[in-house]
Amino acid sequence: MIFRHMVAVGEGLAAILIPQSFPAGTLDCGFGPRPGARAASGSISALERRSFRTWLDWSRLPSARTCPLNSHPLINSEMQQQVISAHDIFPHIRVVMGMVIGLGLTRLLSGVARIVQHPSQYRLYVVHLGWVASVLLAMVHFWWWEFGLFQIQAWTFGTYAFIVSYAVTLFLLCALLFPDSLRDYESYEDYFYARREWFFGLMAATFLLDVVDTFIKGDAHFQKFAFEYLIRTPILVALCVAGAVTPNRLFHNVFVVGMLAYQLSWILRLFYRID
Repeated sequence: MIFRHMVAVGEGLAAILIPQSFPAGTLDCGFGPRPGARAASGSISALERRSFRTWLDWSRLPSARTCPLNSHPLINSEMQQQVISAHDIFPHIRVVMGMVIGLGLTRLLSGVARIVQHPSQYRLYVVHLGWVASVLLAMVHFWWWEFGLFQIQAWTFGTYAFIVSYAVTLFLLCALLFPDSLRDYESYEDYFYARREWFFGLMAATFLLDVVDTFIKGDAHFQKFAFEYLIRTPILVALCVAGAVTPNRLFHNVFVVGMLAYQLSWILRLFYRID
C-alpha cells in the first residue's frame, strides 16, 4: 500500500514538473506506464500539491542546486515568488547599515570612556560634549526610523548605496568628534574649532540626505511631517553653514543647546512609536 502511494506521488510529480520528458502516467524508474493514470492536463490531487510544495522546499537546499529539475521554469518562477521579496531583502541590507552604525557608536562610546578614564588628559569643552550627545542621539534615532524602509517594495543597488552612504556620513561625524589623537591640539575646544568646517559640513549633508531618505519611503511617510519638514531642513542647513564659518562661542553654545532640545522634541512628537 505504501509503495503504491509512493509510485502514485512520483508519477504526479513527473507529470507536473517534467511532462516534456516523460509521457503522462509514466515514471522513469522501471515501472513503465500504468493503465488508467491521469493525463498531465488533468486535475492535481491534494497529495500531489503537498508533494510539490515539499519538492520546492527541498530544492532550496544547497545540495539540490545541481539537480537538473531545478532548471524547470515552473520551479524557478515559484521559487522567485517565495524567496525574492522586499521584506527578505531589507534585513540583508540592514546588516550593512548596522555594521556602519555600530562602528560609529563604538567610536563615540570609546571616546566618552577615554574621557572618564583620563579626565585631566585634555581640557574638556561643553560645546564638544553637547555635540557628542547630539550625534549619539542621531545615531540611535537613525537606526530607529530606518525601520520605515520596510515600506519600500522594490530595492535597487542605487537605493542600497544611498542608505549605506547616509550611514557612512553619520560615522564620519562620530570620527570627527573623537579623533585618533589630540597631540596637535591643546584641548577639545581647540580641536573642535579647528575642525568645525568638516564637522558642520558633514552635519549639513546629513540633513540633505534625510530629504532623499524621506522621499524614498513614499508620499505617505513625507506627509507625516507636514509643513514643519519643509521649514526645518533649510533652517538647519543654514545654521550648519553659519557654524562652519563663525568661531563665535556664544553662537555655538546656543546652537548645540537648541539642537538637542529640538532633536528630543522631534523624536517624541513624530517617532515615539513606529507605525
